[in-house]
Amino acid sequence: MRNCQKTIGNNNFLTRFFISIPAKQNIEHEVDAAVDAVLAKNLTALVDMAKNKSSLALLEGKWKKVSPVPAPDPCTFIPGGPINAAPAVLPCLTASASIQVFGRMFRSGDPPVACNVTPKAYGGDFATGTLYDVVVLTSPAPPSGTCVTVDMDSSGTCGSGMFMTLWSGPFNTTLTNWPSTSPAGAATFQNDPGSSLADPVPMSFTVPPGVSDFSIVLTSTGGLSSCTYGNMTLTYT
Repeated sequence: MRNCQKTIGNNNFLTRFFISIPAKQNIEHEVDAAVDAVLAKNLTALVDMAKNKSSLALLEGKWKKVSPVPAPDPCTFIPGGPINAAPAVLPCLTASASIQVFGRMFRSGDPPVACNVTPKAYGGDFATGTLYDVVVLTSPAPPSGTCVTVDMDSSGTCGSGMFMTLWSGPFNTTLTNWPSTSPAGAATFQNDPGSSLADPVPMSFTVPPGVSDFSIVLTSTGGLSSCTYGNMTLTYT
């Protein structure tokens, strides 16, 4: 009589066979076949886990569970793009446009206001004889009283060559002059950062009663430009 041992293992599955058998070749073949069947069953379980739950990564000889990276929510994430080109049509935008307008808003240097306070005072017009690139992104507004915060990262190339303003209501994308000299549609000015920053500060406003849309307006600050703005994240509280 002799002991035959064969071991298959990883961190999740360990199968050991301690079998006392006569030293016969055909019995050893049967043990090998049984071990191969267990291995195939365990590999099938691993594949099912990878398909249905999460990915598995082999790290330092051990199986480690790795959580999948979720895709950005199309209703709260707006990817960056050129300030002189039509933005991509996103599922949760009611309108998007790229226009050229004479003049832009004056950068007052005053910091943005917080939610639940009176909207910031409009800073006035600037360089009304100069043509600027303007991107308008209009999104459905959450219920009135909700605080909407727009945060842009620094992945764009515009840096201080771009100025962002927030408006409640749909911004007029057919105008040829900046809003105070040409109607901004149903839009009402809400907030701005006060200055152009390479890493724009988050801006917020409280949705007024009866408002169904709000607009993010991005304006070049040095005339026409081909720079890109950064990715934006919307937060509702």
